[in-house]
Amino acid sequence: MKTIGSDILSRRQLFPLLGGAVALATVTPNSTAADPADPSRKPPAAKARFVYIGTYTFPGTAPGGTHQSQAKGIYLFRMNPSDGGLTPLQLQPFIMAPNPSFLAFDPGLRHLYSVNEMTDGGVSAYVINQTNGTLTFLNSAPTNGKDTTHLSVQPFGQFLFAASYTSGDFQVFRIPGDGSIGAMTDNFQSVGNGAGPNPARQEGPHAHQIITDLDGNHVFGVDLGADKVNVWNLDPVSGKLIPNMVPFVPIASGSGPRHMAFHPDRQHAYVLSELTSSVTVFDYDSVRAALIWKQRPLSASNSACSGISNDPGQNNRTTAPRTSSHARQNQLS
Repeated sequence: MKTIGSDILSRRQLFPLLGGAVALATVTPNSTAADPADPSRKPPAAKARFVYIGTYTFPGTAPGGTHQSQAKGIYLFRMNPSDGGLTPLQLQPFIMAPNPSFLAFDPGLRHLYSVNEMTDGGVSAYVINQTNGTLTFLNSAPTNGKDTTHLSVQPFGQFLFAASYTSGDFQVFRIPGDGSIGAMTDNFQSVGNGAGPNPARQEGPHAHQIITDLDGNHVFGVDLGADKVNVWNLDPVSGKLIPNMVPFVPIASGSGPRHMAFHPDRQHAYVLSELTSSVTVFDYDSVRAALIWKQRPLSASNSACSGISNDPGQNNRTTAPRTSSHARQNQLS
């Protein structure tokens, strides 16, 4: 663990400093559990937050980048709620866990998990100090996949899911009581390839995201290379991914789906496609884990898109372009 200087940085100053930074996660100090949004309540006043930023680390270069990254690991900041200014608190060095390019919390906000996006992919676990937000390294585990690019924690906190882009497979790990990464229970190999105008990106399966629905009943794996979303049921005893009755949802050919998000009403889902910079809207049947096409793909950006989220108030969807510094927000009807 390394503590870094206390100079206050603006967000505009921060990102050039980190160079390869791509992942950001926030938590309110002394939080002990995720607080579900209640749209009927008045939004609370802004609070100071701990901000964790994952990076592509030196001496590598981020995908699509042209300059060697100078980043050194996971950076911790405190965010001023009045102006968004960031005060550096800690640098968690990458010696044990390089390229922590995507981060995720457990449901209790007591542990942070990162991918290690390397040719030999991996995932790592950290304990969060509940007082000052600092991280203590727990352990790492190989995914047996290549370029592990995304991870998420089951809402019940019992399993960690990972997606390995280049090898096109999805992994499942147990999470024991101490929050470390336990045994791998499954490694699902996706299959197929898209037939769009960008064969260099769709020559085979490319796993880009794995999440559950909001109640943790079903698991979804987004495959950019095969233009589909895999759908599974997780066996809570064996930790195996069991293909759903309808095992995948096709996305428009050549679109390259990258990420998806569920609406807080649990009745809709949104799939963001990188190659066409578009969003496809689905009705969601949570009993059958069925995604039913609702609305044609909507343009999300003029640049390749990288992420999508819904706000807790349920009225806006935010998409983030990969090759631009500007996010785009759309109102949901």
